Amino acid sequence: MLGIPEEMAMGNVRETLMKQNPEINLSDRILEPKFCYTTKRGNRNLVIEVDSSTRIKLLQTRVQMGWTVCKLDDFIVAKIVSDATVIIIAIENARGKKHAHCGQEITS
Repeated sequence: MLGIPEEMAMGNVRETLMKQNPEINLSDRILEPKFCYTTKRGNRNLVIEVDSSTRIKLLQTRVQMGWTVCKLDDFIVAKIVSDATVIIIAIENARGKKHAHCGQEITS
């Protein structure tokens, strides 16, 4: 949820969304606020966890939060693991075990 007002607290996000946006019908939906963050430009954004049908409904509309109309977008975090990291982890997990072919202990 992009551009939420400063006075909006994490505890009353669900109630505010249900009261100010009755057309979305969020009463029986899964909606859990996760965290807020502020961008470099000072915009305050809120990450909420919702089920797939609620996500589709929310992405098709704008929601009211206090005196502000907020746009919604997906929040995606990409975690990149390089091949070198995977190899190092495999070596660390193999230390002290015996090699399958020759029976020697793996030390490094």
